[in-house]
Amino acid sequence: MALVVAALVLRGGALDAGPVGTLWVSLGLAEPPRAPSWQWHHVMPAKQATFSPEAFDQVLAQAKAEGRPVLIDFFADWCAACKELDRDTYPAQQVISESDEGRFLNIKIDATNSEDSLDALLERFDVEGLPTVAFISPEGKVLTQPRVTGFLAPSPFATEMKKARCTDANAC
Repeated sequence: MALVVAALVLRGGALDAGPVGTLWVSLGLAEPPRAPSWQWHHVMPAKQATFSPEAFDQVLAQAKAEGRPVLIDFFADWCAACKELDRDTYPAQQVISESDEGRFLNIKIDATNSEDSLDALLERFDVEGLPTVAFISPEGKVLTQPRVTGFLAPSPFATEMKKARCTDANAC
């Protein structure tokens, strides 16, 4: 009888807060649900490191093998519009939704400090100012359109992401 009562109490506690019950969370048996957030899969170069073109090309090859489009955000610490993208655009739900579920591989390239290999990458992607957000198709082709230069609000940014994801070869 005590076992039945305990089971009913635990079941009731587990059902009181949607998909994850507060009882389970308070007992440490479950994690509270978390809202989706923007995720950078790679930040290059890492702080206090030099840029590695080989590592960058390996990441692009991985994305191509997985059939995922790539979003590359070229930024600098001193760039005000870059900070606006980080503060206003990337955390927006519609941008997160477009990126989520493994759709995009997101790379952030820190162009704060000039070095030859990084300058060559900026030239390779025709970056003329910061921020620049370049896209690579799921087939591995660098896209000239869509492309974001400067700040762009969440809704039009998500639309640009969809254009990169939905190329001729990949219907959405």
